[in-house]
Amino acid sequence: MRPRNSSSARANALAALFVAGLAIAAGGIITNDWIGGDAGDFNDPMNWSAGAPSSGQALTIIQSGPLNATLSADLVADSLTIYGDPGDDPAEVELDMMGHSMTLESLVDPLKIAETVTDSIGALTLKNGHLGIATDALLRFDVGSLQLADGAFVTTGVAEFHGPDSNDPSALRLSMFGEDSGWASADSFTMRNATLAVHNRAFISSPDIELANVRIESVDTESGRPFWADYGGFFLGDVRSVPGGDPTVFRGIFHFSEELSGPTVFEIPFVPDSNPYGGSTPRTSIVGSVNLSDFVLAPYFLTPDPTPYAGTSYLLIVAFDLVGQFGEVRFPDLDALGFPDLGWRLDYQINEYEDVDYLYVDIVPRCEGDVDYNGRVSMRDIADLLARWGPADDSNARFDLDGSGAIDAADLAVLLGNWGACP
Repeated sequence: MRPRNSSSARANALAALFVAGLAIAAGGIITNDWIGGDAGDFNDPMNWSAGAPSSGQALTIIQSGPLNATLSADLVADSLTIYGDPGDDPAEVELDMMGHSMTLESLVDPLKIAETVTDSIGALTLKNGHLGIATDALLRFDVGSLQLADGAFVTTGVAEFHGPDSNDPSALRLSMFGEDSGWASADSFTMRNATLAVHNRAFISSPDIELANVRIESVDTESGRPFWADYGGFFLGDVRSVPGGDPTVFRGIFHFSEELSGPTVFEIPFVPDSNPYGGSTPRTSIVGSVNLSDFVLAPYFLTPDPTPYAGTSYLLIVAFDLVGQFGEVRFPDLDALGFPDLGWRLDYQINEYEDVDYLYVDIVPRCEGDVDYNGRVSMRDIADLLARWGPADDSNARFDLDGSGAIDAADLAVLLGNWGACP
């Protein structure tokens, strides 16, 4: 236990405040290091090497493992950097702002969740309060994890999340859940090679939201199930998925207030109207026009047993204007669920009612030759069959259309004999 009330401790704190005052008066930024251990009050001068945080200070937390801190009053500083001890456990900082706000004034790197010079990646969780970044600042993240929960929200001008590895989006993660939790960028929000989780009415708001090679999830963090129609994640502003690695993947239920464009995969759950978990039927909603040719529809089963889903229509998307046909329709991976090929395919139709388009999906028997399950026999099926040419085995049995034990010209003839849309 630190002797907080000792005269020597008070003297040290006063000396630190005096030094800090001199530095600020001289126009310099001073470093203020966290010395409060694994828990403490962010506003307590005894927890920092240069006294209570204030304007003109670069706050630094070098931490091995968890740190649980609170904010007892509004706080202003130049910047905040969090990272782990090199070679030790990563820093895991949780800051409960308790309804207060923290303002960071630096125009360069106002908030860093990890230093690239160390092997330990940092993580920060903010709860119940407002983090304000200078409007003219460039806020950029390369690695690490940032989580906003219980009404925590961030405001800034420009935000960039650029993960280091296009093959591993998990190296950089932004997660937010809970109503009123979210991120608001006045100018732009850009994310590449990263993972984004937007749960339970959390939001991202910006006039320009650009995504590339990003996997986005909207799930119930307690049960792992997607939130229902009135929940999910909200995107407030134009969303553009741009080429650059894999397309953007939206898994779960989402709501878009403006346009949505670019290469995108929709992974939307099948849930019956009378679902066993309660709540209304989930649906993704889009306020704006959508060119479906940019999108891949890849629904998934919410329960381990897919057999009850056949023969029922599912409302998956509601939008003001759905144009064209999906670039690809993927049937759920039954092998991953431990089921054989059940001979199913997906059939979708768009119904218009009062100038709103409703996209329904049915699970129906697959027609012969439709090896990619998209409801039609086309050049894509030929390409898939030719890629498996030769002896048939368990991994490619569905391409052996005549059951001869080989994928050959006879199977190609079967495919060509069923050319076109499935009945």
